[in-house]
Amino acid sequence: SVTMANGLLVPTRLSCEHQGDAQLEVMAMATADDGVTNPLIKAESVALPAAVADNERFTLGPMKVGDVDIATHCRGIDVNFGIQAEALAACSDVYPSFSRIGSILPSITFRGINPDWLSSSVVPAGGLVCTHANSYIYLRKRAAGSTFASGSSHLKIAFAGMATASGFDASGNQIGEISLTVPCVWDGTNV
Repeated sequence: SVTMANGLLVPTRLSCEHQGDAQLEVMAMATADDGVTNPLIKAESVALPAAVADNERFTLGPMKVGDVDIATHCRGIDVNFGIQAEALAACSDVYPSFSRIGSILPSITFRGINPDWLSSSVVPAGGLVCTHANSYIYLRKRAAGSTFASGSSHLKIAFAGMATASGFDASGNQIGEISLTVPCVWDGTNV
């Protein structure tokens, strides 16, 4: 096992494919208090942990972009958190002793199979305005047996920005996809 004494654990990407489970990718940045002690502590002879219950799985659910329902034709999403983090050192320290977040520029990409996403009635040439009130993604919680959990156990991600559609992408006999991309903005109220 490896233990990280100090540092940052930063989410980098959340993705989910049609009929798949959502996956969260994170980046670990270890720092040392004194810049000399290794911030990662390795233990070679440890007991295996008890089995972990696997009762937290989520998949694609309802979603709207700029008040346009795109769920029936969406095959996948990628949420890039856009967190630019760095570990810093000074005084010729061997290991970083500080970490910081320099910027946060999130974006969301939706991949779908409906060519209408390219029409001006769905996404105008200048883009589609998305607000926290009219743009969201639900990740539906799975229950045991491949059904869906009931109640309020689903995850909702609301976002704001300007959606743009890109061309139809296909090769060979693969299914062609259109992408909607939303560089997200902070509206001053939602976090």
